[in-house]
Amino acid sequence: MLATLLGLIVVVALLPFAGASSAVRVVILLVSVSKCVECMSDVTAGLLQREEQLKRVAISLMMRGVASVLVFSLTFCVLPQSGPRGRRHERGLAGRAALLRRAERQGIDRPPRPILPLRPP
Repeated sequence: MLATLLGLIVVVALLPFAGASSAVRVVILLVSVSKCVECMSDVTAGLLQREEQLKRVAISLMMRGVASVLVFSLTFCVLPQSGPRGRRHERGLAGRAALLRRAERQGIDRPPRPILPLRPP
């Protein structure tokens, strides 16, 4: 666990010297923190497994899986997606609603097709 924390400290210390934009730095920091938490969770699961407390290990793994799906889904829904040539676009129903509003403002009867289809072909 000390090596994990030391690695995180090194990443945070070297981050200002990375020749990347602030958005890339934030992503690097978030991935580093995520991996640090994941490593500590794995060590804790190993210790519980050694003590034969498998029910707690199973509950922990289920909670981690649900939390991962929730965090990914929220991030995917909240942050704008970058489309072709750097244009931002929405996905799914929110994207279709945005296209309808834009077409209504421009006085177009039929809005353009979305970049990504709503249903698979």
